[in-house]
Amino acid sequence: MGAPNPNPNPNPVVPPDLITDPDHVTPIDPAFIVPIEQRPSYRRSHPAIDRIPIIDLSPLHLQEQGLLKEATVEESCVSKEAAGKGDYKEREAIVREVGLACEEWGFFQVINHGIPSSYIQNLKEAARDFFTLPIEEKVKVKRSSENALGFNDGELTKNTRDWKEVFDIVTDGAYCLPSDDGDGDGDGDGDDHVQVFPNRWPSNLPMLRLVNSG
Repeated sequence: MGAPNPNPNPNPVVPPDLITDPDHVTPIDPAFIVPIEQRPSYRRSHPAIDRIPIIDLSPLHLQEQGLLKEATVEESCVSKEAAGKGDYKEREAIVREVGLACEEWGFFQVINHGIPSSYIQNLKEAARDFFTLPIEEKVKVKRSSENALGFNDGELTKNTRDWKEVFDIVTDGAYCLPSDDGDGDGDGDGDDHVQVFPNRWPSNLPMLRLVNSG
């Protein structure tokens, strides 16, 4: 989840090409200004692309309800020709759509995902409550070299600071990586040491953790 960075530099400037109303200028921190030569230019890569890609997940829900035939293990693994049968074909098509959207746009909209609108609203409200906290509160759960999960407001794109704040979590509550002092070969010989990186939650916003654990 993320939000625009609300903490501008105390001595901001505004590039002339961004001034639309000289009487109502919103200052911009120079750290967020991408050099002109590095700014993306709008160009349509394909005449059929005129809107943000929409990914429809309804075929997956139809399979869960038994309305579509699910591919057998043999159909999924033995050959590409057989893998095109039944629900596997639907899944494969969705995967292709997602891949194309990522390549050509970088983002997409998902519909018919089955997530209740009330849950999404609760998630938005909890995220808003977090990002409107004073910066002193948010940095208490800031990402660090010891744990890459949590709050961050210093990400870079092309060596320019992103004008946003983020709060990174993982769905399983934590993620694990092999540690430097173990062999990490997974053979269960006692030498497979791992490092566990848990989600970090602000102590004064229990709802944020609750809605992200549902």
